[in-house]
Formats: sequence, C-alpha cells, structure tokens
Amino acid sequence: AKFEIFYKAVVSTQSTGNFYRHWCLKESYVKAIGTGIKFGLQRIEFDIGPLVEGVCRDTTVSIDGVLDQDWSFEEVLMDNHFVTTAAKCTNPWKTTEFMDSAIEVLSFKDLVVSETEYDDSFYFLNFNKKEENP
Repeated sequence: AKFEIFYKAVVSTQSTGNFYRHWCLKESYVKAIGTGIKFGLQRIEFDIGPLVEGVCRDTTVSIDGVLDQDWSFEEVLMDNHFVTTAAKCTNPWKTTEFMDSAIEVLSFKDLVVSETEYDDSFYFLNFNKKEENP
C-alpha cells in the first residue's frame, strides 16, 4: 500500500512536469509562428525527449498529426522547478519575418535595464512572514 501511494505521487509529479513542458512547448510554437493561441492548441502534438543534465533538444512537433521536421526546440530546466523553451524553424516561410534570424543568447547584463542596485530585503522579509493559505 505504501508503494502504491509513493508510485502515484511520482507519476503525478511526472505528469505535472510533462504538462508544463507541453504547455511551454506549445506556447513557444504559437509565438514563433506569430498567431498565438488562435492557431488551435489541440492541433499541436509533441513527442518530448528526455531531459539530459537539464537540457532537451530531441523534441519533435506534429501539426494535425503530421510530423514537421522544420522545427527544433530547446528546453532548459532551471533550478529543478522551471522550464524555459525556445522554438526555431529552418523554413522562413512558416514563421513571421523576425523569426528568421538566429537565436541570440543574452547575458543577465544584456537584460538588465538599469545597473542601479535595488535592495528588496525589507519586502522579502515581510513577504516571507506571511502564512501559507492554500
């Protein structure tokens, strides 16, 4: 009985993780083609690859049941809780104009607008005092 409870918890955790991976993949795809969710999320299917050392580059996509080999995806697991996904198409006719450029890796400094240090310890400490209320 204990094993069954443990197994159900593991399967549930894996299912939740796979749900979020699929969601992030679908979101990256519809953003890359420039249509958003009006494309019809039910039309998109992924065969997700394994995360190897927190990275997956083996995922494939099928649209309306047909494998589309023009797309590649990269998923990166961050802090064992977050997944970030990038979609890239090798066929510029399938994406909007801006997607035909290469994916650029940005540093944290590239993303920060201001180099002014912000001390949020007061807010963090007060937030951390709140009791959980699910």
